[in-house]
Amino acid sequence: MCWIGPLKHKDEAFEKFKAFKALVENESDRRIKCLRSKRGGEFTSDEFFYFCEEHRIRREFSTARTPQQNVVVERMNKMVQQMARAMLDESRTPATFWSEAAFAAVTILNKTNIQVNNTQTPHELWYGKTPTVKYFKIFGRKCYTKSTDGNLGKFEPRADKGILLGYSPQSKGYKCYNKRLRKIVESIDVVVDEKGNIPRQVKSKDFEDDEDYHSTSNQTNDEEETDESPKEQIRVEEKTPSRYVQKNHLETQILGQKEAGVQTRKTISEASSYLALLSSTEPRNVSEACKDECWVKAMNEELKQIEKNNTWELVPRPNDNNVIGTKWIFKNKLNENGDVIRNKARFVFKGYAQQEGIDFEETFAPVARLDAIRMFLALSSFHKFKVYQMDVKSTFLNGDLEKEVYIEQTDGFILGNGPKLVCRLKKTLYGLK
Repeated sequence: MCWIGPLKHKDEAFEKFKAFKALVENESDRRIKCLRSKRGGEFTSDEFFYFCEEHRIRREFSTARTPQQNVVVERMNKMVQQMARAMLDESRTPATFWSEAAFAAVTILNKTNIQVNNTQTPHELWYGKTPTVKYFKIFGRKCYTKSTDGNLGKFEPRADKGILLGYSPQSKGYKCYNKRLRKIVESIDVVVDEKGNIPRQVKSKDFEDDEDYHSTSNQTNDEEETDESPKEQIRVEEKTPSRYVQKNHLETQILGQKEAGVQTRKTISEASSYLALLSSTEPRNVSEACKDECWVKAMNEELKQIEKNNTWELVPRPNDNNVIGTKWIFKNKLNENGDVIRNKARFVFKGYAQQEGIDFEETFAPVARLDAIRMFLALSSFHKFKVYQMDVKSTFLNGDLEKEVYIEQTDGFILGNGPKLVCRLKKTLYGLK
């Protein structure tokens, strides 16, 4: 479940948190026990600390420049920003209304987003009832709201033009920008035009044009719909995709046989001869894998690499230490044609069974930075370097392990003189914290 509170200034964060605390504790009948945040000044003020200490709220901070330690909120924050930016861009709505777009994005996520291995939305899990989405409309579309002016004449229009900006959090109504009143209003009597096409255009700074979603050729000349102050004219910029295609290539730049053409999965009829030596199915557990010689060979290969790197030693089971479980992961590696070229068996640890402060103190996630990869490829293209990709059979994440960590023997394999022995790690593998 996600809540959002836009801030004009960072010093408003404390008051927003107090209001949020009262709201969620009242709705859930449970109190907040822990608050995790980055080390921004808005979260480290004295009043914030005094308040959390008074209400016995534990504070947790992520290390500087490591947003992955607060990955839940960082990922949600990025998702809301991307949705709001896409909605503003698609509807050509000015960025002035970014907060309304963010509110609409959060409403949509809470009532439609379903996580993996779950069949309920956050709204349903929080409130205990299935939400309705029948009233959802396209953000930023032209709408007409019922005029509430009591001094209207008999033949004056009963509706005001506006722009749909989302949904009211306090009532069952829509939030619309009323162009006649030049302010955001909430109304249930709204008709939304969801069928009209929106041309790409650059808008004026003021959001008061009579036809915000039409080009200059379609603008009306009626005197009754113009203001006394001159308005900036909408400048239309139709963006068409580039159609430049290079047809003639140097033969030195062509890899492979140029007569072969482009191959797809459907056009390839003959499989390679070595495919008969590999398994095309992925076993779900060790017992299934042991029935297939191909997967047994892959597991032996993995264990051979682990023993070659002196990863562990067999010792008697300790009485005062936690012994971590292990498991096998089986995956087929495919080539560009969709054929199986390798059976990969990975021996990993059940890191979720580790106890913080006893088995581990910090968590490290080795990842490849896409920015560095893009820069490398761009420089290689600019200097006309040839780039080769290498596949590593077995990867060891770190050096020698300093802490005392014990793991169970591998499923389906008995190492040493008996199954009562356990492995004391010298180096770490996948899954260990």
